[in-house]
Amino acid sequence: MHIWAQSILRDSWQQDDSADVMETNMNTVFFKTVDLAYKEGMDVKTFMPELRAVLNCDELGELKDNAGFQYLIQAGYEHIGQVL
Repeated sequence: MHIWAQSILRDSWQQDDSADVMETNMNTVFFKTVDLAYKEGMDVKTFMPELRAVLNCDELGELKDNAGFQYLIQAGYEHIGQVL
């Protein structure tokens, strides 16, 4: 979880009102890593941490309580679930 948390903390997770949610997500290190794993043939469902674990990760500090972050990360997980 430490590595996933560090990938999340590399980005601001602030959505530009003019940008699409998925466009915002795909520009984050977290979702770029997931995308690369998918393209490399990894089973993304077992590769990614559970959403609950991400949202409860103390290593994220105040970010985990940020409504914008919660919305973006949940939207990203929902999109991945639909694609897979």
